Amino acid sequence: MTEQWRGKGEFLDAPMLYIPSERLTNIEQRLGPYGPGVFHIPEALTPQAADELLAEAAALKWRDAGEDYYNIRGVHVIQNHEVYALKLLQGDAAFVDALPKMKQLALETEAFIQSLGTHFASLSTWVADEMSYHQYYDAEKGLTPHKDNKRFPGVVVVITIDGSSDFEIVSREPKSYKIDPVTGNEIVDEWTWFSTYRVPVSPGSMAIMRAPGLFAEAPGEDWRPEHAVMNVANAHRTAFLLRANSRPNEQSGGFVYENWPVE
Repeated sequence: MTEQWRGKGEFLDAPMLYIPSERLTNIEQRLGPYGPGVFHIPEALTPQAADELLAEAAALKWRDAGEDYYNIRGVHVIQNHEVYALKLLQGDAAFVDALPKMKQLALETEAFIQSLGTHFASLSTWVADEMSYHQYYDAEKGLTPHKDNKRFPGVVVVITIDGSSDFEIVSREPKSYKIDPVTGNEIVDEWTWFSTYRVPVSPGSMAIMRAPGLFAEAPGEDWRPEHAVMNVANAHRTAFLLRANSRPNEQSGGFVYENWPVE
């Protein structure tokens, strides 16, 4: 177990991210409680960095995370993607050090999110706990609407490395339920659909998504956006995800980290 994945925090190569302050206009409105819950920064990642990340990732052994299931809220979720995930505050840091480009992107992204403390005070102490690659392989449905786990606080950062898709924020509520004949659990049978906020993402895009604790929430409030990855061009998109974790010592059901737990 280690918290030393950052090392000295020195970047040996050119910066991977380029985000001038003027590109942050309206970030409070977009991520605030009455905004869509996502802030999009096109071309945040340099083309050279994207090429270097893809070259480094070419030798990775991906895990197929494809699944079709009903989650704890009774929502039908379809995910069509492969994953390579590493724990940062726990586990074997050698796995992280073996991917210097991915590590550099994590360091730069964490520093950038902390700099957003001028917009949201909670982000000044935001600390990344896991980084992962997700490779979507279905042209229509990369990942259908769902909410991320409450254990991921502040924001969730998604950077598109290759390919393109629609990142969708949906507003809907259950209209009716039924009983799943297999599990006996109550599941959503029909939805009342209000709106879809669609963000086309392409190589270099950074999507910052609202997560619990970004701002003060009243008891019982849940401002997590329900989101999806749809319309994957040419059935291919590779994305980098960086998340914090309010319960870093617990394993999340169904999610595998290559470097944790250490056998």
